[in-house]
Amino acid sequence: VFLPASTMFPIDEKITVRRPEVLPAFLEAGTIARAAEPLGTSAVSVHRGLTSLEEGLRCPLDGLQRWLSRWAG
Repeated sequence: VFLPASTMFPIDEKITVRRPEVLPAFLEAGTIARAAEPLGTSAVSVHRGLTSLEEGLRCPLDGLQRWLSRWAG
């Protein structure tokens, strides 16, 4: 049985094309402030983007950077 992805993994409409860029920038930079610079935005905007992405995915991002560094290392 084929189910559309939206049925299996409901994602909120708050996620825009710009916001998914925030997570990889944050993970690469290590801090919100350093992630803001290459994105050409403020640390507040990065924080809001991460929060919005977390709410839109309905999945907490807290600890993701730590987990990824352990997994990669």
